[in-house]
Amino acid sequence: LLVVGGAGTTGHWSVRYLSGLARPDGAGAPTAVLVADTDPDVVDRLPEPVDGGPALEAVVLVVGPDGNESTVDGRPLAELAREAAQVWVAVPPDGLAAVAESLGPGLAQGDASVVVFSAAQVVAAQAFAGAIPAERMVGIHLLVGPETPDPVGHTAVVCVDPTVAENATEASSGQVAA
Repeated sequence: LLVVGGAGTTGHWSVRYLSGLARPDGAGAPTAVLVADTDPDVVDRLPEPVDGGPALEAVVLVVGPDGNESTVDGRPLAELAREAAQVWVAVPPDGLAAVAESLGPGLAQGDASVVVFSAAQVVAAQAFAGAIPAERMVGIHLLVGPETPDPVGHTAVVCVDPTVAENATEASSGQVAA
């Protein structure tokens, strides 16, 4: 699991409380979580590992002259995305386009699904349009605060591209989209 933006409040909370859970596609919980952020404090902000949970590692990202992000030792963010089974994005809305551009080539070469933790789902969909098929991206807006100790019993708004649901319904009923 690759988490981009894990040093911020939403990313940190997601890594702490959600990263050890089974993936939505049924593949089971990840064994390792790589948290990547341009904030140099990302390494110090990793939550304590949970017994039996995934191994946690953090890397600092730098923005190159071309605008793409890479680790301080030169590994492009796209390469990390290509190697990931799933990518979580937890950056502010004004950073989504740049992150999507950095992730795009790796996402196109791999088969990772993308979860965008943001209330700005229209911005997220626009940022990732063309980088990955719409059915590989879902948006989640967690209705919790940074001090919420557990996701159980709280609400999360799940946002998907409505055309994905329409196409799935048409395909399952034998109809062909016009």
